[in-house]
Amino acid sequence: MYFNLYIYLVGAIKQRCFLLLTIVSKTLYTYKTK
Repeated sequence: MYFNLYIYLVGAIKQRCFLLLTIVSKTLYTYKTK
């Protein structure tokens, strides 16, 4: 029970971090090309 919750939380955190990284890299890329 708790193990499944832990896996779910880790997956959600990884997804959030990945999304944040893509947004930051896109913003930096557009900023550099301007």
